[in-house]
Amino acid sequence: MKMIAFDLDGTLLNSRKNITQATKQILKEISESGVVIAFASGRLCSSMLKYATGIKHKIPLITLNGAEVFIGSENGLQQLYKITLPQKYADYLIQYAKGKGFAVNYYLDGRLYAEKNEKARQWIDLYVQQTGTNYNFLSTLGFLKGKFPSKVIFVGNSKEIDFQEKEFRSKWNHSVYICRTWKHYLEFLNIKADKGFGLDQLAKAYNIDLKDVIVFGDAQNDIPMFRKAGYSIAVKNASEEVKSAADKVSQWSNDEDFLVHEWNILKKLI
Repeated sequence: MKMIAFDLDGTLLNSRKNITQATKQILKEISESGVVIAFASGRLCSSMLKYATGIKHKIPLITLNGAEVFIGSENGLQQLYKITLPQKYADYLIQYAKGKGFAVNYYLDGRLYAEKNEKARQWIDLYVQQTGTNYNFLSTLGFLKGKFPSKVIFVGNSKEIDFQEKEFRSKWNHSVYICRTWKHYLEFLNIKADKGFGLDQLAKAYNIDLKDVIVFGDAQNDIPMFRKAGYSIAVKNASEEVKSAADKVSQWSNDEDFLVHEWNILKKLI
C-alpha cells in the first residue's frame, strides 16, 4: 500500500482557494487505485474538512502543521496524535504581543481565539479571507494564560514578521518549532509538531513504510514532510527553499491542475 499526502494552500488549492473538478476527479482515481490520500495543512481540522468532503470518506488529516493528526473511524474522525506548545512559551507570546499592531492567533482545543484589537483588525480580516476560519474573540488573550495551545501564530506586516522571525529563532530555535508559512504568518509549535511528525504517525497507523509515501507541497512548513517521505514534489509556484528540498519540481503550478499531469506520470511507477 502507498500514501500520497498533499499540502492544501498553495498546493492542492488554487489561488481562489478551490480544488478544481479536474483535480477532484484525479483524487477519486487515486483513491480507487488503493492509494491512501492524506491532507496536510496548518489549518484547523474544521477548516480542512470542507475540502475532504466529497473526495474520499474519512480522509486522514494532518492538521495545525502536525500538532494534531486525525484518521477516520466508524464513529467519525479519531485523533491519532496531539502535542501542544508548552505553557511558558505560549504565555510569553501573549505578553510579547500585548498592545502591538499584529494579530495573535491562539489555537486551543480545536478552536481559534484572538483578542479584540482594532490595531490588528486588518490582519484578522486577512486570515479570514485566506482560510475562512471562524474566530472566537476575547477582550484579552490574558484569559488564556496557563493553557497549552496547539499553536500560536503572529499575523502581521511582512517586515515586522521578518524581524520577529529573526528574534525568536535566535531565542528559541532548538526549543520551539518556528516556521514561516506565508510572508504574513509566523508560527510557533511544540518542537515535535511539524508535518514530518504527522506524516510519520499516519504511516504507522496505516502500516505504510515511509519510503512508500509521496508528498506534494509549496511552503517552508512542508519541508519536514519532504524529509520524511520516500519521494517529494514541489509545485511550480513553491518557494526556492522548498524546491531545493524536493526530489522533483513540477512543471505545473497550483493554478494549472498540476495533479492531473503528475498523476499520469506517477501511476506508471506505483
